[in-house]
Amino acid sequence: MNEQFFAFVRPIRIAMITMVSFLALFLALQSVSVLKSWNAPVDPTKAASITVTGTGKVSAKPDVASFSFTVDEQAAVSKDAQTKASDLNNKAIAYLKSQGIEDKDIKTQGYNSNPRYEYRNQACLPGQPCPSNQVLTGYEVTQSVEVKVRKTDQAGAILAGLTSVGIKNIGSLSLTLDNPDAVTASARQKAIDDAKAKADVLASQLGVRLVRITDFQEDNNNPIMYGARNMAPQMASDAASVPQIQTGENDYTSNVTITYEIR
Repeated sequence: MNEQFFAFVRPIRIAMITMVSFLALFLALQSVSVLKSWNAPVDPTKAASITVTGTGKVSAKPDVASFSFTVDEQAAVSKDAQTKASDLNNKAIAYLKSQGIEDKDIKTQGYNSNPRYEYRNQACLPGQPCPSNQVLTGYEVTQSVEVKVRKTDQAGAILAGLTSVGIKNIGSLSLTLDNPDAVTASARQKAIDDAKAKADVLASQLGVRLVRITDFQEDNNNPIMYGARNMAPQMASDAASVPQIQTGENDYTSNVTITYEIR
């Protein structure tokens, strides 16, 4: 009977010993993993940090006046519409060049030649398909040109002069800096200085030390001052009338966000 009992118990003992061994091995591996995590370097992305924002603004007087004009001519024949549009456009460009505007500052933005249709009511005869109510009436040619005037004090006279040569559609006036890089860089530096000052104050209040910058973002806001559209019709009644173009100043703003690692 004892032999039978021991024969029955022996597999159970072996199974229990095996389970205990596996459990001990598992606990040992977990302990090693925990020890390694304690000694592992700190992940910078998980380090303590503070984020501050800064704003910088610089004002500058525009040195370029930009605008566009459009030639719009119609005729019964496509060729005639193109000829009329080309003649007026060439006349306008010749005037601009006579005022000292260089070729690089005169740019064609678009050229379109399209048929013109009218929709007319036509009677439908009983039992017959209704005729088309779309009737070709002629052709229309439009050409748009963008102009830069680098002497802003001449912009008003040039606008009036274009009206005198027959241009009826002038608009999209904007006053900008030809090269705003230096101004935007100055605004950015002011924004960074503002953010740094805020970070120093915040670190002092929290009793921590700024270690390094871990993230930087910038949002520029460089506005363009727009004038009125379609100014030519108001000037057409008096070709000698010259609009006063007041350049004022444009504000160039930089907004930065800086994240610092702290300890």
